[in-house]
Parts: sequence; structure tokens; C-alpha cells
Amino acid sequence: MGKGTTSDRFRLPAHDKAEQKSPYMSVKAFTARKKTSIRRTPRESAVFVISKWLRNKVRIDYIVDDIIGKYGWSQKDKNLFYELVYGTVKWQGRLQWILNQLTDRFDNNPETARAAAYIGVYQLLFLDRVPDFAVVHSIVEIVKDKHDQSTAGWINAILRRICREPEIWTEILPETTNRFDRLSIEFSFPGWMIERWSMQLDKDQLNEFLDWNNRNPEVMFRVNTQQGDQKKVIGFLEKDDIAHRESEFDSSYIILKHSGNISRVESVRKGLVVVQDHAQGIPAKLLDPQPGEKILDLCSAPGGKAGHLAELCPQAEVIATDKSEDRLIKVADLVHRCKYGNLKVKQYQEILTSSTKYDAILIDAPCTGTGVMARRPDLRWRQTPSDADKMAGIQRQLLRYASERLKIGGRIVYSTCSVEKEENEVVVNEFLNNHSNYKVADGKSEFSDKEYWKDGRIRVFGPEIKGDGIFAVMMRRLK
Repeated sequence: MGKGTTSDRFRLPAHDKAEQKSPYMSVKAFTARKKTSIRRTPRESAVFVISKWLRNKVRIDYIVDDIIGKYGWSQKDKNLFYELVYGTVKWQGRLQWILNQLTDRFDNNPETARAAAYIGVYQLLFLDRVPDFAVVHSIVEIVKDKHDQSTAGWINAILRRICREPEIWTEILPETTNRFDRLSIEFSFPGWMIERWSMQLDKDQLNEFLDWNNRNPEVMFRVNTQQGDQKKVIGFLEKDDIAHRESEFDSSYIILKHSGNISRVESVRKGLVVVQDHAQGIPAKLLDPQPGEKILDLCSAPGGKAGHLAELCPQAEVIATDKSEDRLIKVADLVHRCKYGNLKVKQYQEILTSSTKYDAILIDAPCTGTGVMARRPDLRWRQTPSDADKMAGIQRQLLRYASERLKIGGRIVYSTCSVEKEENEVVVNEFLNNHSNYKVADGKSEFSDKEYWKDGRIRVFGPEIKGDGIFAVMMRRLK
């Protein structure tokens, strides 16, 4: 074959162009296909995810889930990707304040450049596994690929300055007498959130709560007692060389010392354990299911608490439902994997139209989730001051519905993973004021001698039990 350009060799005669199709792929099409098949690095993907999130602050895990299986990364690469995405989201408030001290044009740049700047600064100030020069080079190359030389030069100058003065930028905080503004930057939370929590917590408790919600949360397992016991589960973990320890708060929970791919852990796949923070075990234990009872879990997805009810009393019948059909599928998957013989999943509409009365009802109500922000760091940036009141409206409806489906003498456990009074005490007190045939349940509870038990209500912020924040109360129907 003689020499010539690709286009020379594959070009059709002019008069045939409209009638013939080349058996070869065009250079343009080949190039386009090659670009779409390029394997993105974890850092490039993190920049993509953060830039997309900056445009529309939906749940960050939804965007992450679309990416994580695409490129066949090793577990090490996946861990880096998760760290860059969730760490950057968590510390976005502080990162943005630092960047605004370094440049007056940060907000004028496109989302991709701002995302790269966030991730670069986060990696330089919060992580130490990768040498600074490698971080700077990789971030600048990502920006070069997307933007002009000027933008790449801008971010190069910012990152190199941080490399020269790491002690300054690690410690720097605003010079202000406004305590909430300072805490907002120091812990990377919206100021209005901190001010609201300051009404419930003293200075030391507030700092502890903010710091606790910036931790990298540990993975916890609850042992599925219908399929095995602690010894059996520990045997699987030791076989897989997975470091672990028993929960000091609840001995039926095991805490892992790593956060790799949980779905690959044999005890998870076999249904011997359920992934759940030990604080989330409180509502089922408070409800205390008894043999022969018919129990409804009204907001059951993804199924952890319904499964816990089934485990606590195999002789009770547990019905799980949820308004979200997609999320209810997860409950059905859990029932199948864990082989719960006494747990049935039913469609929400079937439960709504049924006249069945229950001995007990669990309402783990949808809420703002301010007790689980270490696991969901994007929540702090997606919420507004009015969200707690909006959620309280939904919570009141759920309580009213449950009260109509409960037998006389039956009990409701109402719980949230929120620390907001508007969703907890205010909702419960309003329900009790409007339903004179209900009262907070009397009697001894395994939690009633704890400092977080008050007037029959459990209120945990998190640090005191080294777990999630949670609220729970049991109310009994008198007549």
C-alpha cells in the first residue's frame, strides 16, 4: 500500500458520497469512540462528580453510584475516589473560604475548574498519601484538558502557593468575633445549622457534635440471629482477614476497621449480618416485639429495622412497607438474603386500603437526617432552615395514620435520625395533645437508666454512644 494520509486512502469519489457508505470508520467517529472508551482515573472522575454536583446539588451518592462501576477500578482506586468525593463535599465550606482568600476570581470559573480546585486543595491539606507535586500535576492536567491555558495557570498558581505555605492554610480561620461564622468555617457547616444546634448544646457539646459529624464513620454489622451467631460471623471475618471489634454500646453489633467493598464480605453475602449503625438498633429494641404479635414497619426501606424486629422475636409476624416502590425492592432483597421467615413485604397502597389492626407499629419517619451527616455529608449543603418544619408535616400524617391502625393496648414507636426538636419532641407532643387516648409508654426499658433517656424519650446526638444521632419514643394506645 502506498503512502498517503488516512483521509486520502479512505475518501470516496465525490459523486458517490451520497450513495455509498465506507466499510471503514471515519477518523472523526473513531476519535469520538476512542474518547468515550478512555478509562477515567479516580481523580478525573471525582472532578466530574463534584462539577456535576455543583451544578445541581442532588444526593451525591446518586451521582457516585452512576460512576463507580464503569471503569473496573481496583479497590484501592475506588477508595481514593470515595475519599476525594465525600471528603471534598464534607469540607466544601472551608475549602471555598480558603480559595476565596487565595483568589478573587474563584466564583467566575466554570464548574469543572472549581471542582478541580476543591479537590486539589482538599488533597493537599487533608490527605498525605500522594506527594504534593503529583497532586498539582494531575489536577493541572485535568484542567488543561477541559479549559484554556489561563485557567490551568490560575489553578497551578493556587495549588503551588498552598504547597509552599501548608501550615498557614491548614490552620487559617476567619478573624471574626461572630462565634457561629468562625465555627462554620472551622467545621464546614452552614452557620444557620450551627446556631440552631447551639440552642440545644453547650459550647463543648456543640464542638464535639460538629467534630463527630466530620469523622469518617465506621462500618457496623448487626448479627442476624435467625441465621447465625457472633461466633460464626467472627469466623468469616477472620477467614477473610478483616479487622473488627465488638461494639461497646450493643454486643450484637460488630464494628469493622476498614471501609472497603462491603458487598464482597462473605457474612454480608450470606445474610449472616445486616449493615446498620448500632444507634439504629434502638427503635426495634424499644418496641420489644412479643410472640404472636402482628407488627407493621410503616417506613421500612431499606429494611434494617424491619429485619431487626424479625430477629428479636421469630414468633412475631412483621409486615414491612414503604411509600417508595424502588426502595421497597431493597427490603425484599434483604428478606431474601437474610431468610427472614416471619417478615413479609407488602405494597404501600395495600397497607393503606387495608382495615387490619396491628399490635405494634414502627414509624422510622423520613426526616432531615441531621443525625447521620457523617454518612451523608452532602445533607449539610442541601438543606434549608425550613426543611425541618416541612418534614414535620409528613411525620404528623404518618402518626395520624398509624394511630388509626393500632389495636387498643397497642404501641407505636416513633423514631427519626434527626436531632431537630421540630421533628422530634414537637411532633410527639402535638400528637399526644391531639390524641388523649395515647400516652408515652410506662415501664422499665433497657434504656431507661441511660443519660439520654428523659421522660420516656431517647435522644442521642451521636458522640455519647459513638454512633448515629437518633430520637425514639414509644406511645401506647389506652382506649
